[in-house]
Parts: sequence; structure tokens; C-alpha cells
Amino acid sequence: MSIETRSLPVKLSNDEFTSRSEELARQIAKWDDIDTERKAQASDFKGKLETVEGAIKSLARVVRDRTEYREIRVYERRNDIALTMELIRDDTGEVVESRPLLKAELQAELFHVAGGKKKKSGSGEGEGN
Repeated sequence: MSIETRSLPVKLSNDEFTSRSEELARQIAKWDDIDTERKAQASDFKGKLETVEGAIKSLARVVRDRTEYREIRVYERRNDIALTMELIRDDTGEVVESRPLLKAELQAELFHVAGGKKKKSGSGEGEGN
């Protein structure tokens, strides 16, 4: 005759049932704590990854286009031939923007001051004396 051991169902006593219930509650709480920690770390890692991803996309755009935006000094220059005000790059002299002269800017030319006196236009009388 041979004797062996097998795993078979055994009805729990009330004390065993209470003990297993308490252990189950502890394990559920432990699982919740670990899951909360995992989510916090995942959120932290997500933020870190998003930061790096933004840098990658920005650099990829610069490399692809072979250009990047930088702070460049600009100034306005009046173009009396085209009757426009142009925005000029200080580093290259390139026109980056142009707009029609405003009414006030056009009218200012009518009252051009030369040598502290208003220039008169007309018949030429009184000029050069």
C-alpha cells in the first residue's frame, strides 16, 4: 500500500475564514498602494518622455528645413518709390515684411521740413532769394 499527499478541498473554520478575509483585505490594500505608485511613476515618466519628444520634434524640424528661428534685429525703412514701409533684417538687409504707407505717413511728406522751414511747392516765387 502506498501513501501519497494530494491537494484536496477542506472547509474552513470560522477562525480560518476570518484570518483569510483579513489577509485578502491586506493584499488588496497592498495591491492598491503599488498600483497608485506605478501610476505616479508612469505619470512622471510620461512627462519626461513628452519633454524629450518635444525636443526631438523641434530638432528634427530644424534639421529637415536647415533653418531655425532666432532673435534678429530689424528696422523699418520707408520706400518712397513703392509707397511702402519695409521691415528690414539688420543682419542681411533682406526685406521680411512690407506694408502700404499709412495715410499719416503719406501726409507727413507733404509737410517735409528742410532746414527748419516748411518747403513750399508751387510757382517757385520766393525760392532761392
